[in-house]
Amino acid sequence: MCSVKLLLVVVNSINVVFINLPEAAYTADLINNAGRKVHSELMHDRGTTQQPIKIKGALQAGIYKLQVTAGDKVENIAVLVQ
Repeated sequence: MCSVKLLLVVVNSINVVFINLPEAAYTADLINNAGRKVHSELMHDRGTTQQPIKIKGALQAGIYKLQVTAGDKVENIAVLVQ
């Protein structure tokens, strides 16, 4: 797939950098520590880009997993919200 880097988490927005992103439809799911999906977003992008993921409402403090999926490829990033 590509390289995904977490840039910054601010109250209700996660800025993610995608590096060498092939053109495709991507799903970004934010999953809480209990395994519940708290946000899902469909993205269409390519190349190297910074993508803000806007969350409705504030996130509670804790550890989350940002799961980026394209077809059968999945990349997971740990996200710490304080």
